[in-house]
Amino acid sequence: MTTSSHALDELITTPQQDQALLNIFRYPLTIIAAPDGYRKVSILRHFAAQHGALFVWVRLFWSQESGEGFWREFVTAIGKLSPTVAREMSKFQYPDSFEACSTVVGLLEGLCRDGHLVIVLEDFDRVETQRVDKLLQRMLQCASSQFHLVTISQSPPLLYSDGYLLFPDCNFIGKDILQFSREQTDRLATSLNKRYAASDSFWLAEYTGGWPHLIVYILSESRDKVLNRYYAARLASQMYRIAFSRELDPQMADILLVLCELQQFTLEDAIEILDKYEDADTIHQWLDTLAAETVFLSRQETTYIMCPSAVEFLQEESRKVHSSMVRIGLQNIALKYFSAGSPSLAISLLFRHHDLDGLLSLLDQHVVEEFSELVITTLFQCSEDIGIPQMAVHPIAVCQIAFILLKSDLYAQTGIRLLESLREYTLHTETLSYDREAVLGQIELTLANRQSGQIYSKGLIRLTAASPQGGVYPSWIAPSLLGSVHSSVGSMVEEVAAFQSLCASDGADYLSPIKCANITQAEYQLETGYPSKAIYYALESITDSDRKSASLISLV
Repeated sequence: MTTSSHALDELITTPQQDQALLNIFRYPLTIIAAPDGYRKVSILRHFAAQHGALFVWVRLFWSQESGEGFWREFVTAIGKLSPTVAREMSKFQYPDSFEACSTVVGLLEGLCRDGHLVIVLEDFDRVETQRVDKLLQRMLQCASSQFHLVTISQSPPLLYSDGYLLFPDCNFIGKDILQFSREQTDRLATSLNKRYAASDSFWLAEYTGGWPHLIVYILSESRDKVLNRYYAARLASQMYRIAFSRELDPQMADILLVLCELQQFTLEDAIEILDKYEDADTIHQWLDTLAAETVFLSRQETTYIMCPSAVEFLQEESRKVHSSMVRIGLQNIALKYFSAGSPSLAISLLFRHHDLDGLLSLLDQHVVEEFSELVITTLFQCSEDIGIPQMAVHPIAVCQIAFILLKSDLYAQTGIRLLESLREYTLHTETLSYDREAVLGQIELTLANRQSGQIYSKGLIRLTAASPQGGVYPSWIAPSLLGSVHSSVGSMVEEVAAFQSLCASDGADYLSPIKCANITQAEYQLETGYPSKAIYYALESITDSDRKSASLISLV
């Protein structure tokens, strides 16, 4: 990637970036904190080369994490500039006292009496401790307005955030300032001899979220005369995979793998989805950390945002992960979609993640009133995977899927086969986790709906009256009934009460759901001119052991 270094050397900057760098001379402390790939060091070196101030660079390593180790490296860096000053500073093993710090600052300011002195601590997060922070605090308290301290790190240091050294008015340069703008990306493409349309450059800036290293990488590797967006997506995936393994611990990764489905969300949204795992304060802290320290998330006021390239990578990655946190989090998002009136989004989300049990659980509890092509096609694909284990646990959901498939001429036969399979399972399995008669009644009522083209109110009323629990009819049938047959809920309640009175006057107990369905079928066949079929279904509703129901033939 020879062109990458060239592009970085040019360091095309924005007015906002230029102003942030100039503010180094206005503040005693400047914090530069951003993930890898945001040009933190190179942009500062470029700025230093253009100004006459004295910059002293102290590069730090993990081996210097003790206070003494940091101090030795600090003195060594000064020694490259002035061995004399370094010898005087080395007389202090570690300048803990205010007097010692005052002496050290006096020696340092003597290096540049007529201008600004800027001490740059590169990779400061490698050595930061409370002891080091207190040393820097004392030095800044002793210094004049010509003395400036700059820390460069991947995450905001405790020096800034945790109160060891509190500078609320410090100059903070984060990734929101360092990221590439659309115009900056277009100028960079031109400098690399890419004759792209401005719209391509603008798309690239938005697609990558302004991540400088990713933009340079894509521009450097692209050879076409026009921007190949598919190739750009492949390159982006490679870079995000590296960042995913380097920047995230497993818990943070799981959070992103869930929330990437929302793309934009507030803290309240995240708490609603993740509240089973941590308290609100912890979730808030996690999100702010991810927004400040990773390339996957950013924050604009109260909204957290993922750029399109990060979303694509995370969504693809989430399909491979089956941790309980990711699975339950996605189910919570699906529930949120249902509550917002978007069942197609909920269904397609769980289907994409191969969570058939989660999808069936959702359909057990919620009604799908949207019969779009997406919903029907997705549920058809789901129906291909439904086996005996799912039928045993989610018979109501299986009925609802069949009910929706019956609405489509293309998939109606699949719906019928699904109901027939459920009926066979229900009839021939000795021990069931659900009410046999109730589910058989629902199957017959669903099939009746297919044959009649509508849901008959009397059939549903009978099924309601048949249940000691006050209604075992499918919850997904009720809205259709109330919307198309009844003008009000009140009329349904009245008919149910009347039918229950009829049962009581005949001396009958509550009717079984399967009998209710057969009576409904008989009524329909009589109305449509098939009296022989009507008699068949009517007789099906009577058994030798239950002659009390015989008088109900009069209903048909």
